[in-house]
Amino acid sequence: MALLDANILISADQEEEEHHPIARRLRERAQQGLLAACISPQVLTEFYAVVTKTTGRNKPSRPLSPAEAASAPAPRFPRPTF
Repeated sequence: MALLDANILISADQEEEEHHPIARRLRERAQQGLLAACISPQVLTEFYAVVTKTTGRNKPSRPLSPAEAASAPAPRFPRPTF
């Protein structure tokens, strides 16, 4: 099982990111159950903090609203089976 970090989720969400195409494919494969992957609460917190940032350095070009960010990565992942 792979642990997807915040950088992958952020790059998958933000089209202008250099690694967007591969990060998006990784996220999609995990969402479809083709890649055994998980994300931790810490990763979700980091993702939320970055993509909702509207001022300052490292602001995303397309910030998400808090509601969009809260529903973005986690609900799309299938529940793993063991």
